[in-house]
Amino acid sequence: MMHPTTLSVGPLEMPAQAQSVCSQSPQKNKLILHQSGAILGGAPKAPYLWRYGKNLTYFFMDGNDVQRDKVRRLIPLWTAYGLVQFQEVSRAEESLIRITFDGGQEPWSYCEFVEKDKPTMNLGDIDDEQSSSSASERRIILHELGHALGLMHENHAVLRHAVNSSIRRRFLCCMYPRLDTTSIMYFPLPHELTGVSNDGALSDSLSDMDKAYMVINYPRTEPHPDMPEWTLEKALQIAGVPDDDREQILDAQRRADVEYMRLLFFHSVFSATIEQRIEAPDTPPDGPLHRCVAERSVRRWLH
Repeated sequence: MMHPTTLSVGPLEMPAQAQSVCSQSPQKNKLILHQSGAILGGAPKAPYLWRYGKNLTYFFMDGNDVQRDKVRRLIPLWTAYGLVQFQEVSRAEESLIRITFDGGQEPWSYCEFVEKDKPTMNLGDIDDEQSSSSASERRIILHELGHALGLMHENHAVLRHAVNSSIRRRFLCCMYPRLDTTSIMYFPLPHELTGVSNDGALSDSLSDMDKAYMVINYPRTEPHPDMPEWTLEKALQIAGVPDDDREQILDAQRRADVEYMRLLFFHSVFSATIEQRIEAPDTPPDGPLHRCVAERSVRRWLH
């Protein structure tokens, strides 16, 4: 686990939608940040993806068949778009992902190794009698599975529009090149912090950007038979990857160099982020773009 740092944001309340999605800091009026800039609540650093072709074993530490089946039915909504396989196992020590249903905590998920006798994902108070999943339950399960696959909170993109530039500078690492409030990974933050309205309902399904992210970062040699239209070319177009970057990613796919595909995509997202006039705290709103720190970070990933 990375040691978090705290960032005071004043007397702000988290939006009501956020409180049922993913756990936040127990300290009122504080946001807890990873050193990477990721807000805690299950958000991993970026890019933090499983090795390509890794078989993701999972184990239910508790819960009844009704709760477990709700998870089993939703896993294929992620795997249809990426070459990643979930395999349920019967012993915790055989698993990479260990799921609990602890209603005493808000939902959360890790994308890293922890002790084999401890959970890596909590889905909270999932109903144990009603067999069909509510919209809220679908939202929670898909969201936490997304974290387990390496997806961050989509509030990283939100903070590119933040009114406080000192906060913006902490969020140069983003998952998507543009804000997607329909993402299953979207996590609303106070309007005073982002300038983004929280009036809309949160999604309980994957957005096209969520699907594109899986296609690009866990690429199949051929699209899933049920999703033949989801080619790598389509995913790159939806993600808004520039032509030059797109050709390099497609070339890396032809060479079966998945790790380089991922780095190229991360570089493209990072470049799109710093192109959006993120200014330093002492720079006026229409001042020059400060690229140096971001560009050095990208070069460290690519070389």
